Parts: sequence; C-alpha cells; structure tokens
Amino acid sequence: MCIKDDSVRTEKGEVVKTAGGLGMILANAAGSGEEVLADAHVLPVTAVGQKAGDIIRRYVLTDPNPTASILVRGTVVNVRPSPMVAAFSSRGPNTIMPNILKPDLIAPGVNILAAWTGALGPSGLGSDTRRTANRSSTSRRENLQHRSSTGHVSPTTAVNRGLIYDLTTEDYIDFICASNYNSSLITIISRGNYACPRKTHHAADLNYPSFAVNVKGSGTYKYTRTVTNVGGAGSYSVKVTSETTTVKISVEPAVLNFKEVNEKKLYSVTFTVISSKAPRSNSFGSIEWSDGKHVVASPVAIRWT
Repeated sequence: MCIKDDSVRTEKGEVVKTAGGLGMILANAAGSGEEVLADAHVLPVTAVGQKAGDIIRRYVLTDPNPTASILVRGTVVNVRPSPMVAAFSSRGPNTIMPNILKPDLIAPGVNILAAWTGALGPSGLGSDTRRTANRSSTSRRENLQHRSSTGHVSPTTAVNRGLIYDLTTEDYIDFICASNYNSSLITIISRGNYACPRKTHHAADLNYPSFAVNVKGSGTYKYTRTVTNVGGAGSYSVKVTSETTTVKISVEPAVLNFKEVNEKKLYSVTFTVISSKAPRSNSFGSIEWSDGKHVVASPVAIRWT
C-alpha cells in the first residue's frame, strides 16, 4: 500500500513491481480527499480515497494475516458522483473581483478520453515497453477543471443558444475602470487607445451572464443585464430559483418579446435582503429565460460579507 503524494504516481507502481509486488493500493492523503485519478500503471493498481485508505491501513496494521485479492471487473460505467470537480481546481469566491464568479465555467480537465502517442508506453515511464493499439487512454470518470458556476461547457447547446450576453472590449475596460485601476494600467491594457469615461461605472454593471451578490447587512441590490436574441423571434419567460429565504430575488420584466434576430432587450434583477441575520454559508440560485426551445440560465451566488 502506498500513499499518493507529490511524486509521480506511476513511478510508485514501478517501484512496487521492481520489488516483486503483484499489485498496489494507492491511497489518498488528507490533502487529496476522496478524488481518485485514472492512471495507466505498469501493474494492477486500485486507487482509493482517504477514508477507504485509512480503513485499509488500519486493517493491515492490526490483522496478523492481512490478505488482498485482484478482481478484474472490466469497464465500469455510471460511476457516481460523475462528473465531479478536480480536487486541485481553484474554487471561489473571487477575492480579487468579488462581483465576478470564480471561475465562470467548467470543462473537462483530467480523467478524460484522449489520444495517446505511440512513442511512449501508457504509463509514460521509460521502462514501459507497452504500446497501445487504439492509442487512447481509459477513463473511469470525468473530472472538471473548475467549480460549476456559469455552467458545464456543452458544445452542442452552444451552437443554438437562443440568447447571448454580448460584451465589447470597451465594456471590459469600463469594468476595469470601475475596479479602481489607475490611468497608467488602463493605458497599458488598452494600448493607449482608451480613457476611462467621466460617468460613474460600477463593477457589477458588467454584462456578465452570472450574478455575484455581496451582501453587507440589510438593503437592496439591483443589477441590469442586456441580452441579444440569436435564436429567432419568440417570447422568453423568466424562472427564478433560490435556496435561501433571507434574500428575495425579483426580475423585471418577467417576459422578453423578440421580433427579430440581433434584437436586444434589457432586464433588471433586484436582490432584497429580508433578514439581516446572515446565514452560516453562501447561498445559490439561478435565473432562467426560456422560450420553450432554449433555456438560457444564469447562476446566482449570494455571499454575506
């Protein structure tokens, strides 16, 4: 039994095999939690999370005659939870830009099906003389690089989006202006082609599809967004979901009517604090616009500061 640490995981199996071992249990340390990774080892290996690893270690140390067996079950599907966020992935909240969810989307990162070169063996070790016939790696489950916020990338759905939250370069620079960057940095970022406007901008005004609400005691917080129709004429109705009762979420108007492509509509979202008593954790919800064919969803994260 080996503990997963910063060293190369397949090298641990190589050492075990060189020592005459027939198989290996690779257990997570506390820092890795319950996430397990799919590796192409040079001998049979079972990867387990910290909890199972602690139980196995206790068994090995206390039983006078510990035993283990290798059972090949073939390809296992419908593993749960799946997909899941990689343990090493950076989580929110966004401490630098609290008005923007961090991260804004999730996508496959590790434990995914991928092509494999024939120049090396599946393990990537120099001693591995194996070469794969189909040149692809196996995956037990899909891990995602980032925490689910705006959503999981779906290329098929992205082709027919219905509504989009359009942004220009100037919009992003206005956001930076509202974030109190000095004129020297603005000049560098814009390559000297832009100056902050005199009108007052707020960082929360960025036409972003998500809503990051930072609540400070009681009060009302209002956001505006503009959506552009790219899915043809139709009417979109709004649906609001929230897991908290301490903040009321209202959207105006409740219906957006589009007559043509590229038509723009503005709507506002008001977050009203009902109770000044902050909950123990952050709250989440969503705002969805649908015309019966498209569902355009915006996540909501309410953080009590």
